[in-house]
Amino acid sequence: MRLHLTMDAVAGNERIREKLLHRYNMFRMLIGEKISERKGDEEAEYYGWLVLTLIDGLMIQSLLNNEEMDLTRFIENFIKNIV
Repeated sequence: MRLHLTMDAVAGNERIREKLLHRYNMFRMLIGEKISERKGDEEAEYYGWLVLTLIDGLMIQSLLNNEEMDLTRFIENFIKNIV
């Protein structure tokens, strides 16, 4: 669903674009703050964007059924190393 909305936003639907950007910023702040609290540092914005960018990329790989990528293992390693 999110990819369809993203395509509409890129195609010029400004209302959807603004809503998506608002949601991304909301989730970025929430995710970033939680990870930053756990790690005890000041990199909340970085962590928030890192996770959101990663989620989008993993979603695309999953939709493509990329058999070269072990999504479960990748996510488990990411959580161990970042969170």
